Amino acid sequence: MGISKTASVFAFLSILAGSSAADSRAKDKAGHAYFETKIRPALVANCYECHSANAEKIGGKLLLDSREGILTGGESGPALVAGKPDESLLIHALRWEHDLEMPPKEPLAPQMIHDFVKWIEMGAPDPRTGPKVELSGKTYEDGALWSFEPVANPKPPEVADSPTVTASQAAFE
Repeated sequence: MGISKTASVFAFLSILAGSSAADSRAKDKAGHAYFETKIRPALVANCYECHSANAEKIGGKLLLDSREGILTGGESGPALVAGKPDESLLIHALRWEHDLEMPPKEPLAPQMIHDFVKWIEMGAPDPRTGPKVELSGKTYEDGALWSFEPVANPKPPEVADSPTVTASQAAFE
């Protein structure tokens, strides 16, 4: 009787652990789908212009194009606190609260803000697993490097009495 009772308890705990892992994978999959359908499109359309590695100038040193960038945050700190939307700077900015107004031209639609709140309540699942994009800190003004100069047709240098130079491009050698 003792062995079968132990076996029953072990079997029950194994089933419970297996279903818990399956539930976790299902939640991850649902959370990633939510991110891909609701959050990423909103970030791309409204935020990446100023808050991505490809932006001309990074606003507030905040990158929203990677999971690591969102969690690390920018000059004001982490953009979100997973599970706590009311403590997340991202939500304050989207709601235009506490002198934060993002996007700067006009607020997002209330439904879109609600989507971000729900996403953070879910724990901010994000399938983007790549490394954080590092900013080089280098910026170049127009014309600062030769490669940014407009294409020109330079005059070949003068060559003094050389019978081997028969074409203008040979003068550059």
